[in-house]
Amino acid sequence: MKDVFIKNTDKIEYEIIDDETLIFNLSTNSFYKLNKLGTFIWKNLDGTKNIEKIIELVYLEFDESKEKIKLDVITFITELNKKKIILEN
Repeated sequence: MKDVFIKNTDKIEYEIIDDETLIFNLSTNSFYKLNKLGTFIWKNLDGTKNIEKIIELVYLEFDESKEKIKLDVITFITELNKKKIILEN
Protein backbone atom coordinates (compact mmCIF):
# COMPACT_ATOMS: atom_id res chain seq x y z
CA MET A 1 0.00 0.00 0.00
CA LYS A 2 1.30 3.43 -0.92
CA ASP A 3 1.24 6.24 1.57
CA VAL A 4 -0.78 8.96 -0.21
CA PHE A 5 -4.35 8.64 -1.46
CA ILE A 6 -6.94 10.79 -3.22
CA LYS A 7 -10.69 10.53 -3.59
CA ASN A 8 -11.79 8.67 -6.74
CA THR A 9 -14.04 11.48 -7.95
CA ASP A 10 -14.58 9.79 -11.33
CA LYS A 11 -16.40 6.91 -9.62
CA ILE A 12 -18.01 8.54 -6.58
CA GLU A 13 -20.06 11.48 -5.45
CA TYR A 14 -19.98 12.67 -1.87
CA GLU A 15 -21.35 15.31 0.42
CA ILE A 16 -20.16 16.36 3.85
CA ILE A 17 -22.92 17.36 6.24
CA ASP A 18 -21.72 18.51 9.66
CA ASP A 19 -19.60 15.64 11.03
CA GLU A 20 -20.84 13.00 8.59
CA THR A 21 -20.03 12.19 4.99
CA LEU A 22 -22.36 10.52 2.52
CA ILE A 23 -20.61 8.69 -0.33
CA PHE A 24 -22.28 7.17 -3.38
CA ASN A 25 -20.20 4.79 -5.48
CA LEU A 26 -21.42 5.31 -9.04
CA SER A 27 -19.83 2.07 -10.28
CA THR A 28 -21.51 -0.23 -7.78
CA ASN A 29 -24.54 1.86 -6.76
CA SER A 30 -23.35 1.48 -3.18
CA PHE A 31 -23.99 4.07 -0.49
CA TYR A 32 -21.76 4.72 2.53
CA LYS A 33 -22.17 6.95 5.56
CA LEU A 34 -19.06 8.00 7.46
CA ASN A 35 -19.10 8.99 11.11
CA LYS A 36 -17.11 11.84 12.63
CA LEU A 37 -13.79 9.95 12.59
CA GLY A 38 -14.34 8.69 9.04
CA THR A 39 -15.23 12.20 7.90
CA PHE A 40 -12.11 13.63 9.52
CA ILE A 41 -9.95 11.08 7.70
CA TRP A 42 -11.91 11.62 4.47
CA LYS A 43 -11.25 15.36 4.55
CA ASN A 44 -7.52 14.64 4.82
CA LEU A 45 -7.41 12.25 1.85
CA ASP A 46 -6.44 15.12 -0.44
CA GLY A 47 -3.38 13.67 -2.14
CA THR A 48 -0.93 15.74 -0.09
CA LYS A 49 -0.84 13.91 3.26
CA ASN A 50 0.66 10.48 3.77
CA ILE A 51 -0.88 7.94 6.11
CA GLU A 52 1.50 8.79 8.95
CA LYS A 53 0.50 12.47 8.75
CA ILE A 54 -3.19 11.53 8.80
CA ILE A 55 -2.61 9.30 11.82
CA GLU A 56 -0.89 12.20 13.59
CA LEU A 57 -3.75 14.60 12.77
CA VAL A 58 -6.34 12.10 14.02
CA TYR A 59 -4.33 11.60 17.21
CA LEU A 60 -4.31 15.34 17.85
CA GLU A 61 -8.06 15.62 17.20
CA PHE A 62 -9.46 12.51 18.95
CA ASP A 63 -9.00 11.21 22.47
CA GLU A 64 -7.70 7.71 21.79
CA SER A 65 -4.44 5.80 22.00
CA LYS A 66 -1.99 6.21 19.14
CA GLU A 67 -1.98 2.43 18.55
CA LYS A 68 -5.77 2.27 18.19
CA ILE A 69 -5.82 5.31 15.94
CA LYS A 70 -3.12 3.84 13.71
CA LEU A 71 -5.06 0.59 13.39
CA ASP A 72 -8.34 2.41 12.71
CA VAL A 73 -6.84 4.74 10.08
CA ILE A 74 -5.01 1.96 8.22
CA THR A 75 -8.08 -0.32 8.30
CA PHE A 76 -10.35 2.48 7.06
CA ILE A 77 -8.01 3.53 4.23
CA THR A 78 -7.46 -0.10 3.20
CA GLU A 79 -11.21 -0.69 2.96
CA LEU A 80 -11.81 2.49 0.94
CA ASN A 81 -8.98 1.53 -1.39
CA LYS A 82 -10.33 -2.01 -1.89
CA LYS A 83 -13.71 -0.54 -2.82
CA LYS A 84 -12.02 1.90 -5.24
CA ILE A 85 -13.47 4.87 -3.35
CA ILE A 86 -9.95 6.24 -3.03
CA LEU A 87 -6.90 5.78 -5.23
CA GLU A 88 -3.17 5.74 -4.65
CA ASN A 89 -1.72 9.08 -5.64
